[in-house]
Amino acid sequence: MQLRLLLVLRSLHHKAQLKQTGSNSPPLLAISKMKCAAARSTRPARSAQTRSVSAVLKHFSLPMRGRKAGTHDSNSSSTTEDTKQPDIAEEEDRKDRKARSKLKMKVKVVRAIDAVRHMMPILREPLKQAFGHTQLVALTPSVVTLEWPTALSSFADGIIVWVAFDFELPSMECVYPVSIADRTALSLGSALVLLSAAPLVYSVVSRPRVCAHLGLQAETLDDFFERCATWYVTTFLLVYAPVSSFGVRYFSCRWFGDGYYNRYDPGLKCRDASGVMTEAFQRGMPAALLTIIVVSVGLPGLHFGMLARYWHQKRLDTRKCRRAWGLLYDPYTNDAWYWGSVEVAKTFFSSSLLGLMDGEPVYQCSLGLLTCLLVLVLQSSVRPFRKALDGRISLTTHVGLFSMYLVGLQLQAGYIAPIVLMLGLILLPLWMFAGATLLYLPMEKLALLLTKKAPGLAQRLANLPHDLHRRIKWSLLAAEDFVIGSVSRRASIEM
Repeated sequence: MQLRLLLVLRSLHHKAQLKQTGSNSPPLLAISKMKCAAARSTRPARSAQTRSVSAVLKHFSLPMRGRKAGTHDSNSSSTTEDTKQPDIAEEEDRKDRKARSKLKMKVKVVRAIDAVRHMMPILREPLKQAFGHTQLVALTPSVVTLEWPTALSSFADGIIVWVAFDFELPSMECVYPVSIADRTALSLGSALVLLSAAPLVYSVVSRPRVCAHLGLQAETLDDFFERCATWYVTTFLLVYAPVSSFGVRYFSCRWFGDGYYNRYDPGLKCRDASGVMTEAFQRGMPAALLTIIVVSVGLPGLHFGMLARYWHQKRLDTRKCRRAWGLLYDPYTNDAWYWGSVEVAKTFFSSSLLGLMDGEPVYQCSLGLLTCLLVLVLQSSVRPFRKALDGRISLTTHVGLFSMYLVGLQLQAGYIAPIVLMLGLILLPLWMFAGATLLYLPMEKLALLLTKKAPGLAQRLANLPHDLHRRIKWSLLAAEDFVIGSVSRRASIEM
């Protein structure tokens, strides 16, 4: 039995060698059967056969990686050392796969950055409108004197720190909070520093000595001017609403006890019972007046005058002007270059001027409704935006602010709408922006891809609304003719 097992194992090993070498020698299965029958009588060789069987089993238990065809290495120590040695090919293959995965990851990151750069010009105006609307939503509960729902007021208090930069900072002594005068001066100083940083840097760099020392050419200096102008306009759009609101809030005072006190800082007494301004109120007036004159009115008027001059000189379409001041007028048509000033006026009225009517929430909400309705009607008639997406998101900003003032009137009348409905209408521009980012832009790219790859299918899809409209129109006309014809036939039969 042991001899038969030995011969079967040798035949299997011989087949494996034949597969490796590719030779066509006959198998040893028949020879093994003959030898098995002849060797049954040789009983004394049992111990040798047992040793040979153990050697063969040990041979087959070794890994096949280090053996060559036709060699039988019985030294187990050498084979064990061979298995412990690292496989250089596998190590190189693993390193190659790792390097390829890193390269694929870098390619994905570069493609994502390119996609963001491609989408930023498209999403620049919707993002600006959504951010401006979020600022107004955060500032309105503090401007309109109403007992807003807890969910809405907490939401506004949560986002006002991030979008309106209204931080509650302690004073240097950490004993009392910063007063409204200190906060107004701090907001004005921060805004002036940020707004004047880019012009000052450009005025220093554009000097002939500095240009000669740095080796700047005219094209490089023009590019630097465009970047500085873009930084200035972006900073203005970010800080305009909160800084203007601080300047006007300083003058919002109401009667309480023995005089008029500031509504946002009850510790600041504006006027006494006889109407005389206090010294503390007079000390903070210069910063508040400077905020209103410079930031709230002066800079928007300067922008309007500059754009009017460029429009009169027909320089709005030049590359330099568009790259420098494009955030102020580029989203609008050539005839509606002034629409940015209209948006700034609406922001100033909603975030600042309504706060002067303290104690009259009905008048505040009514004027806010009329303002939003007026701007909405003007935009629907003028149609200032170049792209339909920007116009739709702008309409949703007016509708959202209109809904917020309408909710204020309902609260004043004693009706509390569901909070989900209120937030859904008030934050409508944000949902529109999210939908445009996730749905509209991918569909637009798909349409461009179809136009390139399958122009016939793209043309059919483009003509689909017109064909549906035409078919519905003709079907209605046919139905109308059928009804009129049947009525006329009945009238003729009756007559």
